[in-house]
Amino acid sequence: MSDALSGIENAVCSAFPTALHQLCVVHFKRKVLNTVSSKDKAEVWEELKELFPIEHTDMTPLAAYEKLRTFAQRWGKKYPSLARLGNERNAAYFTYLRFSDSVRRMIYSTNWVERLNRSYKRTLLMRGAMPSPTSVVYLLGSVAKEKTEGTYARRLPYFRKWKIR
Repeated sequence: MSDALSGIENAVCSAFPTALHQLCVVHFKRKVLNTVSSKDKAEVWEELKELFPIEHTDMTPLAAYEKLRTFAQRWGKKYPSLARLGNERNAAYFTYLRFSDSVRRMIYSTNWVERLNRSYKRTLLMRGAMPSPTSVVYLLGSVAKEKTEGTYARRLPYFRKWKIR
């Protein structure tokens, strides 16, 4: 999961060649909405909600990508920068549809990763110097555990049953 930064994507793909890659849908929607004029925002927003269903859908990633291409062709006439949305790389915005409904919300956006990274950064800045690299790993592990138990607390019993389509 990444923010469509090709450097991160290439590094992850080279380290984990068989891993599935999900681009952040929230950042995509924000980028599209910043492109259109205020009079078209409501209509575009409604179409974006239909393009990226999270729950209770049997839409395949390929069908969703085809809908994105149609969206890009339609809005690309009025906003030329949106015409590029139909390129093949953007199919990675629909990887989440290969997973069960219960997992989709977790891999739909990178916002939770960004929040965790901010917590890491704040914690390390408050500490100043650390005695060893191992102590840094333990400290960051405790921050992640604290966030998991508090902010990110979710029951995850369904991981035993989830399947990739």
